[in-house]
Amino acid sequence: MSEREQTEFTRPFVVTGLAEGESRLTIEANSQECERLAQRFMIVSITSLAASLKLRLNPIGEVDVSGRLTAEVVQTCVVSLELVTALLAESFSLRYAPGAREPIEDRSFGVDDEQPSEALFDDTVDLGEMVSQQLALALDPFPRVPGAQIAVATDADSPAAGPFLGLGALKW
Repeated sequence: MSEREQTEFTRPFVVTGLAEGESRLTIEANSQECERLAQRFMIVSITSLAASLKLRLNPIGEVDVSGRLTAEVVQTCVVSLELVTALLAESFSLRYAPGAREPIEDRSFGVDDEQPSEALFDDTVDLGEMVSQQLALALDPFPRVPGAQIAVATDADSPAAGPFLGLGALKW
């Protein structure tokens, strides 16, 4: 394990016991884990992070994980630099398959495409890291305080105002 994995939100789960059915569990990040995750994601803070998970072994030996995360995060408004608090609630599903998979670097996936399975090593899934990654996807990349707008300076007397306004003076 890398140093980052040891210091953030980690909840290893051994999946060998799933042959008898499914497992349901809830995980929650403590205040130190929330603080380290906020630093990792470069946001102001994570007040809370929890997830309800269901894990089951499917007929071909892969582990299906479905869950719902809830979190309260504080980010900085991209317009006014004020603090923006957001309550997140996201559902997700993933699949883990034993062994390494070929790296998929240049392939794009659409909404309706089946996503490839994650690699499962040593019959262990790190549920904390999985939830952390889902949280990263749920964060607003451009948080704004309600009503925040970007002011655009224009020359009100000129209908041709815009970023190329000064280029007209450069004609030969």
